[in-house]
Amino acid sequence: NMKKRILSVLIAVTMLICMLPTAVFAAGTHTNHCVCGEQESVHSNCKDIEWTAWNGTDAIPYDSNKTAYVYLSDDIELTATLTVAYGKTLYLCLNGNTLSPASGFTGGAIKVNSGATFVLTDCGGGGAISGFTSPTGGGGVRNNGTFTMYGGAISNNRTTGSGEDGDGGGVYNKGTVTMYGGT
Repeated sequence: NMKKRILSVLIAVTMLICMLPTAVFAAGTHTNHCVCGEQESVHSNCKDIEWTAWNGTDAIPYDSNKTAYVYLSDDIELTATLTVAYGKTLYLCLNGNTLSPASGFTGGAIKVNSGATFVLTDCGGGGAISGFTSPTGGGGVRNNGTFTMYGGAISNNRTTGSGEDGDGGGVYNKGTVTMYGGT
């Protein structure tokens, strides 16, 4: 009789564990995250995507399709401009964190080259690209490719240039920009 009770409890616990989301067991991972920050049931075009934590200094892990899905695991201070190269697509989730310049760094946060794609989202809410000062346009994002923003904020950035180089402290655009959310 005691064996049956123990077996029943083990089966019940196993069933409960199977009902928990995968993310509970995978601390530090960022899965089943739609690009716009909503759950799969809300958007028919969402798919399970494995996001990789990015610390601001490691190389972005692009896959064989030249696409990367990265999220900030903490507030990040950049020491150099993050460039999305021609033919590459970068999805960046701020995850409620701030991307800001390291002490002494003067340059824009993100440069999107012609023929490249940059997608910004923020599933954690309150994330921002903030505090950058660029000598050329685009303290936050300098876009020459395709930039889509689903969430997050690009704020408190500026440029010190003059003429065309002085344009767009937050976002300087010579490509395509689409905003679905964010500020």
